[in-house]
Amino acid sequence: MQDILCIEELAANAVPAAVLQELDGWRLRFNWGVTRRANSVLAMRAGWLPLAEKIAVAEDFYWRRDIPCRFQLNPTSARSFSTVPWQHVVIR
Repeated sequence: MQDILCIEELAANAVPAAVLQELDGWRLRFNWGVTRRANSVLAMRAGWLPLAEKIAVAEDFYWRRDIPCRFQLNPTSARSFSTVPWQHVVIR
């Protein structure tokens, strides 16, 4: 799993977003419509804050920028999303 985190970190740093907000193991990224990757939450680690609180902060971050809140997940972050009511989530 450490290899996955390293690759995600390298990819995120290779093309950094213009606006970046760190949130308890997540990176909220915004880059004026360049790509979905640069305009999504990079959920790197589970962190300590309650998941619902983190999702609410992320939704507000993207709402203020008038774009959908999207999440980039990987095997290391997907476990922290096990309590999400997936019937309300659109996966593309």
